[in-house]
Amino acid sequence: MKKKWVDGFRGLGKFALPSQKDIYGEVVLDGNDSTLVLLDVDHGGYGLEDPTVHGLIDQTVRLSLFDCIPMRATRSVDSQGPSKYRLEIFPHHILFGETHVGDNDALFTSISFVLTDAINLFYDFDAFGTVVHPDGLIDPILAAQSNISGREITKGEHPEIAYFTGRHTIIEVLTDIGQISAQNLPSMSVGGPQGSGFVNSIWVEIAFASARTFSDVLESAYALNPFSQ
Repeated sequence: MKKKWVDGFRGLGKFALPSQKDIYGEVVLDGNDSTLVLLDVDHGGYGLEDPTVHGLIDQTVRLSLFDCIPMRATRSVDSQGPSKYRLEIFPHHILFGETHVGDNDALFTSISFVLTDAINLFYDFDAFGTVVHPDGLIDPILAAQSNISGREITKGEHPEIAYFTGRHTIIEVLTDIGQISAQNLPSMSVGGPQGSGFVNSIWVEIAFASARTFSDVLESAYALNPFSQ
């Protein structure tokens, strides 16, 4: 499910402000430009008395939007009732899940994220590589692949072999914040005319001794941020 919530996603649903329930709106994921647009907001509701907004999209997915800032309110005149507003909101954080999360809900036992300079901080040189002299190794590999695919895969003049050792854990250490680990999480192309190989992402995880609120979890993650500057 989590792969769905990437930049470019747009979700329609109902959202709630402290002073008004069941407001139709749309959330758009676009990195630092992600937005929530609410329609038909009452005049007294667009001040965002509470910076946390909850919503429901796809009928079952619950959203919790934290540290919301109202960016723009456009008034629409309704001849049959009070004026309504189209409210555009910038949420600093959006959580997707099976339940709504409140400011004081201690639900999180770990957090995973990517640091900007994670590859330099956790320089795992030997996890990936290419074989210097692949000619003596390529024949049994191609024979096995030929047997799997049901067709003969022939060796060319200049074979190359790339590898991942399979060692995901780079480091794991217990700290006052919690247990901090760094993991190799590569994506791999299955091959084809476009080529094949690995693209690695290094994820950092903090596992806590006890469940924490979302703001506490973020504060712990921000404590590692100076290392990536």
